[in-house]
Amino acid sequence: MAIGVLSLLGFQLVDSAFIARLGTAPMAAQSFTFPLSFLIIGIQVGLGIAIAALISRALGAGETSRARRLGSLVLMVGTLAIACLVLMLWAIQSPVFTRLGADADTRELIRIYWAPQLLAAWLGAVLYFGYSLFRAHGDTWLPGKP
Repeated sequence: MAIGVLSLLGFQLVDSAFIARLGTAPMAAQSFTFPLSFLIIGIQVGLGIAIAALISRALGAGETSRARRLGSLVLMVGTLAIACLVLMLWAIQSPVFTRLGADADTRELIRIYWAPQLLAAWLGAVLYFGYSLFRAHGDTWLPGKP
């Protein structure tokens, strides 16, 4: 499980290693996205913990049909919540990155990088929510597998 969380948080390090080979301007552009990327990850992890807690409590109480309904509901709501967050971050990227100190050239580099980053963050969140369902059902092998 710890390796899974480290990979969730450490992918930025791998990105940074490759982007640094492109030069300082692309590296600076990527660095501006860190706070917002970690905002997405923080919300994703919080929702995942809530998912696992709610469903495991329902399963512990012997309410398997309720746990099944909760699983479907939280997958849909979590996926939609992260999608809304990602779309909002895309829509407000210019003022946010300007306030963070990015100049016009850097914001253009961010724009190129930010769309695939947001899509990957959304897909990662959907997978994480699925893994949370597995953990709630007592299967820690699949979510913890590196």
